[in-house]
Amino acid sequence: MDPKTTADNQSPSWATFLAGIGIGFVVAVTLGLSVALFASVGAEASPTAMADDPALVVSQGEAAATAYGCAACHSVDGTRGIGPSWLAVAGSDRPLADGTSVVADTDYLVESILDPSAQLVADFDDAMPKGLGDVLSAEDLDAVVAYIESLGG
Repeated sequence: MDPKTTADNQSPSWATFLAGIGIGFVVAVTLGLSVALFASVGAEASPTAMADDPALVVSQGEAAATAYGCAACHSVDGTRGIGPSWLAVAGSDRPLADGTSVVADTDYLVESILDPSAQLVADFDDAMPKGLGDVLSAEDLDAVVAYIESLGG
């Protein structure tokens, strides 16, 4: 079932949707973000235009990260939050909870968003919402990754 509609194709069932994707989004809504955060924030820019302009992709990623509530847990200034800061993450060596480490390349960033339990960063709880692949459009996912990468590494 599409999380934005009920079984009988009536109005959205946001309570069911929120319950299904995890507490992180509940926190984001509690912090005052509107239900509109679940809509694609890139509707005004065509995918072709975005692909031709990396700055537009990064801007789209920043807007998506804000709209989807990522800033409730991830800072961009190095401040520790519920989740790791995104400042200087891209390309860096990330110590993991299992004692290994991984380079935070594009594949790692995508996996960390889509399957956040796969490689937990050391000293952080498994608090990231699950099911983001069902909520984020492919364009928003790529744009959020581009935004994280733009913050250095």
